[in-house]
Amino acid sequence: MRETDFISQNKEKWDEFEKILASDKKDPDKLSNLFIQVSDDLSYSRTFYRNRSVRIYLNTLAQQIFSSLYKNKKTRSRRFGEFWKEELPQLVWSSRRPFLVSFLVFVLSMLIGILSCKQDPEFLRVILGNDYVNMTIENIKKHDPMAVYKKMHEVDMFFGIAVNNLIVSVMIFILGIVFSIGSIGYVAYNGVMLGAFQYFFYQQGLFAESALTIWMHGTLEMSAMVIAGAAGITMGNGLVFPRTFSRMQSFMISARRGLKILMGIVPIVVFAAIIESFVTRYTELPNIFRICVIGFSLFFILGYFVWLPWRKARRGFAKPIREAQLRPNADLKIDVTEIHSNGEIFKDVFTIYRKRFRFFFYSAMAIAALYTLSLFILCHPITDSEHQSSGYFFIAQLFNYNLFPVLAVMNLILLGLFFLFINFAISKEIRSGKEPLRFSFKYILTNLWKCLVLSALINAILLLQNGWIVFLFIIGLPFIFLLAGVMNDKPRNKEGNSLKRMIGLAGTDFWKFIGLFYLLSLIVVLFFVVIDSPFVVTYFEIVSWNFIMSSGTYHNVFLAFMTFVSIVGLGLVLPIIMSGMTLLSYSLSEIRFATSLRSKIALLGNGSGGRERK
Repeated sequence: MRETDFISQNKEKWDEFEKILASDKKDPDKLSNLFIQVSDDLSYSRTFYRNRSVRIYLNTLAQQIFSSLYKNKKTRSRRFGEFWKEELPQLVWSSRRPFLVSFLVFVLSMLIGILSCKQDPEFLRVILGNDYVNMTIENIKKHDPMAVYKKMHEVDMFFGIAVNNLIVSVMIFILGIVFSIGSIGYVAYNGVMLGAFQYFFYQQGLFAESALTIWMHGTLEMSAMVIAGAAGITMGNGLVFPRTFSRMQSFMISARRGLKILMGIVPIVVFAAIIESFVTRYTELPNIFRICVIGFSLFFILGYFVWLPWRKARRGFAKPIREAQLRPNADLKIDVTEIHSNGEIFKDVFTIYRKRFRFFFYSAMAIAALYTLSLFILCHPITDSEHQSSGYFFIAQLFNYNLFPVLAVMNLILLGLFFLFINFAISKEIRSGKEPLRFSFKYILTNLWKCLVLSALINAILLLQNGWIVFLFIIGLPFIFLLAGVMNDKPRNKEGNSLKRMIGLAGTDFWKFIGLFYLLSLIVVLFFVVIDSPFVVTYFEIVSWNFIMSSGTYHNVFLAFMTFVSIVGLGLVLPIIMSGMTLLSYSLSEIRFATSLRSKIALLGNGSGGRERK
């Protein structure tokens, strides 16, 4: 190809590149893709136009791109601000119909709750429970109807309420996978409860007092519930209305949008918990103060989730909603040399999970069987039915070291083995195409001690056994799992020891790191919500009908069943988080050190990678 034809063919593309470089806002992902294209052109020009001006021009352009990419490698942290200022309002606007549906369902279900209590006085006890109704009646007799908010210590109450409300919001969202009906049903159920609750105080002549007390935190709390319902409906709509995509592709797009909307309620839930724990308990506060708190909360919700999206839509959004590109289903190769968005990492996690599911499943089954057998040999079986109410509560008992101290050692080995097997599967997938990795004695000796260190860090938190354990888990677990990912990133560990490297990578793009961890944690919560559901216990009850067992034998068999199911579940959800953190460590490493980018630059000078154009 003649030089003039080469320039004519690519001139418009190069002009566009220069405009992007001249703009104030530069997307690091776009710059990375841009660099690859320019480097390809530069390689070609070095091969065929070595002494021509076009080579000098392209070399200068490539240097500018690299300089801009290196200089702006921390601009990802700005996305945190952009998410709240631009992306979330746009997502809310695009999902305005699900928001309207969720709100109308909540309001109508409140009316249903009120009318049901009016028509049938027993409905109140059915929906709220006898214990709560009797306790509240006793508090009213003591002239302190809101005493329920004064029982717990402020800090313990805050953590308990925040975690519980986040779990409820996640459950509302996750149930949207049932073609949106699940989210609608859960929102309706909570609306009926609230309507019944308010009508109960109206019957007692305490409507104004209860409303001023409850809605101080309830304005934010109930709003978060409605938003979670809208996020779940948004996700479910991807299955119901796939449009021109396949149903799975449509679901992936709608699930990402729903998850981003769900992330927007986290600060709302936290502030609601702060108000409920530290302010609501003071029922003697002046009414004007309580009205101001309610009014400010309502002003914020309406302003941010109604007025701001409408205003931005009317003026025009700055840029379209950021979507991760959907690769063809046949393209299953995991590329760890590029910088990936959280959406792309999320998709790659399930690519690994699908390809290595058999390994994860069989290893989880083997470890769970060994653990269950060890539990019966080393510990006395629990025959108290209180410890067997549900799976989620039960697995918490397996980490209650006050109950059985030997569990600390068992769990150290348990998590260490899970880390070892899962890291092997992830490494084998990432090293695809290279020298095959074997699960040999040498591999075990090299990696087992690292896995036991990670397990010890998690167990160290569990050993505290106090109110701060929830806080330490929320803050500490992301760093422990990122450390697991860094330990798995052997070729790049020469940049520094694993702990130092983990801290550096976490600071490279903190919100990307935290966001991905809790995004993946939602999947874990989903699994244990299923285990915690009556379905698992009911299934066991149905199976047990075919066997004649004494009461003690029944409890022990139930214990073995729940132990086995819980540990298998743990072995199936850990790969999700560990795969995500490993892939994230590669992506953050590329942002921080630009290892692959520097390798490509080194190739530019010798013409490597150039290919003839026809």
